[in-house]
Amino acid sequence: MRWVQFGMLSPVSILIGMDHPHYHEPWTYGEEALSNFITYDSLRYTLLPYIYTTAYQMNQTGKPIMRPLFAEYPGDANLYNMTDQYLFGDWLMVCPVVTKGALSRFIYFPEGVWYTLGSAEKYTGKQHKSFLTPIEYMPMFVRGGTILPTQKCVQYVGESSIEEITLNVYPHGSSSYRLFDDDGEGTGYEQDEYCLTEFRSDLSEKGWKFAIEPVHSGYRNEVKSYLIRTFLDQASRQVYIGGRQLEACAAGDPSGTSVLNQWHYDAEQHLFTLRVETPLKNETEIVVTF
Repeated sequence: MRWVQFGMLSPVSILIGMDHPHYHEPWTYGEEALSNFITYDSLRYTLLPYIYTTAYQMNQTGKPIMRPLFAEYPGDANLYNMTDQYLFGDWLMVCPVVTKGALSRFIYFPEGVWYTLGSAEKYTGKQHKSFLTPIEYMPMFVRGGTILPTQKCVQYVGESSIEEITLNVYPHGSSSYRLFDDDGEGTGYEQDEYCLTEFRSDLSEKGWKFAIEPVHSGYRNEVKSYLIRTFLDQASRQVYIGGRQLEACAAGDPSGTSVLNQWHYDAEQHLFTLRVETPLKNETEIVVTF
């Protein structure tokens, strides 16, 4: 179970095991192990836009998808001998549990602000902290400023078209992220047959601003909308796209996501949600002000 958690957050994940008669498919280890496998396999498939974009970044810069923390924070001596935490891409910190039977572990946060993945809970950097780690849980965190693209879970690549990308935003100051996409099959990207979309997050005392801007449109994907999910400490009564004020979603729609350009704020989770269309013909910019 622990190996699968770590393996699914690696650049390449392949399960192999043909030791007849004890084949090592996930379901041969019992219900608990199978449930764990499904959870982390599903997480990997939802992270495909992020993983694919990180692979493109590696192609362009040589920076590996999986990298030691000291590569990003060379001035922090606490990281020089750290071998059980790593960055998966620029934004996601993975902390596998590598001691058999361990139900807790210490985690070191480099400088900055760090959020628990999928939560508004955050921690300041340059400190160690202990976390409970029941067998089904592997700690993962994202840097403050992260804009993490995800998609619906599929059983295999190409099972269905991806018409919506979810943008999971963890605001901190000003940050940006460029999402890459192409046909996923050939080498057309070498002839500019790809698209790059830039997302910008800016959090200040005046509020929060988020921009979506196509920067290269040599390829047209099937994405028709973005679901913005942003962890914000304070609620707002006013949300705009450009100069147009948007309505809050109806009380009967607590998710706030079923209607385009209607927003919802969940005060308990500190979560703002808004669905917007992709910029028309990949030519115009969308700016959301909260």
